[in-house]
Amino acid sequence: MTRSAEAAPTFSQRTSSISSLTAVAVDPNTNLVYAQKNQGKAFYQYNPETNLWKPLASAPINSENNGGAAYANGNIYTVYTSNDDLMGVYNI
Repeated sequence: MTRSAEAAPTFSQRTSSISSLTAVAVDPNTNLVYAQKNQGKAFYQYNPETNLWKPLASAPINSENNGGAAYANGNIYTVYTSNDDLMGVYNI
């Protein structure tokens, strides 16, 4: 069985984030990326079209470390392993 040659993906370097980040989520409607500072409350937005990071209002809970995030209906929901009974809801 012969497989046709597929073009290899190309990668390009993008702007580094403002700080160490955790709990990263993407708004599928806008393709904007959201993330919280690792070990803090700072929250950021990344625009892949302009290749720019922008600070936003602080997150409702401290990130600690090892966080996860999900986008749903205009909100970013964050959770962290160090505080398993608390969920942050960040309204974009």
